[in-house]
Amino acid sequence: MRIATLQFSPRLRDVDGNIERGEEILNKWEQSHGDEARKLDLLVLPEMAFTGYNFSSLETIKPYLEPTRSGPTAKWARSTARRLGCVVCVGYPEVPLLIKLGPDVGAKSPPETEDSNLWNQRNS
Repeated sequence: MRIATLQFSPRLRDVDGNIERGEEILNKWEQSHGDEARKLDLLVLPEMAFTGYNFSSLETIKPYLEPTRSGPTAKWARSTARRLGCVVCVGYPEVPLLIKLGPDVGAKSPPETEDSNLWNQRNS
């Protein structure tokens, strides 16, 4: 199994800039490793890799909470996983979504979607 880590010092609250920086690092790595880059099985980034980590309070992080599976970090992870042909593991601060569940919940398997390959692990 081939595992790579992508870790850098993100700028607090600069999600787009940090994603861009991560892309630059990955692009340089891909260029220097050629076909070997396509043999990667797992790419791991730290939790809150693109938001930065040291928020002073819950209030200061609220603007950076991402919707489950559809925020910039999840979109980046899916795109990068497709491009590299590997699993991408990256953490992000998540805003919980409320879902109304009907009486037949659990009766059927969820439909296959583009997001079927996206796993969300929550820390409490």
